Amino acid sequence: MSQFDKLESFRSSWKAESSTNNTVYQAFKDGRFKLNKPVSEADLEAQIYKFQFKPSEGLMKLWKAVGPGFIVSASITVSQPKDAEILSSTRFGGYSDYEEIGERYAFYIGNTWDGTDSCTHWYELADGEDKGQLVVMSYGDLRCYKLTKTTEDLLEEIKLIQFNSNEMDVICQELSDYFIPKNSINFPKKEHKQ
Repeated sequence: MSQFDKLESFRSSWKAESSTNNTVYQAFKDGRFKLNKPVSEADLEAQIYKFQFKPSEGLMKLWKAVGPGFIVSASITVSQPKDAEILSSTRFGGYSDYEEIGERYAFYIGNTWDGTDSCTHWYELADGEDKGQLVVMSYGDLRCYKLTKTTEDLLEEIKLIQFNSNEMDVICQELSDYFIPKNSINFPKKEHKQ
């Protein structure tokens, strides 16, 4: 079987699998999409109490539902709950559109990997008028994207993505190709995929 035939076979099986309301949420309910055990609610509350900044309800939901570390059935790593950090110019100053955000405080949510050499870091702004909105640092594009969406919106989007147990980076690819461009205030329009 040629590489092309294998690719076509995979696409056909993925389309067949995804056409049966096979969302990430459904796969989670069926036990096919496994999440890491979260830290205890008491430990989480004790940690949050010490934070200088308070995370959004959406980020709290994530931390209460998903433990830190790599999610085996997706190319996603969830960060350990910790206080907001500065989006430092030392780390991100070379990223295009970094000046849109500047040295702001943000909670590190985690990262996604789409199967290429790109790693995308997800943050929730912890201060300012746009507190709670997402900022994405894409290593593949070396670009900072400021989104109009929140962690709660991100979680809802992930629940609706079609799940394929044979293709771990599908979730990350969907977020990179559609969620980020559709909701970014600074995504280059010529690159936007419909």
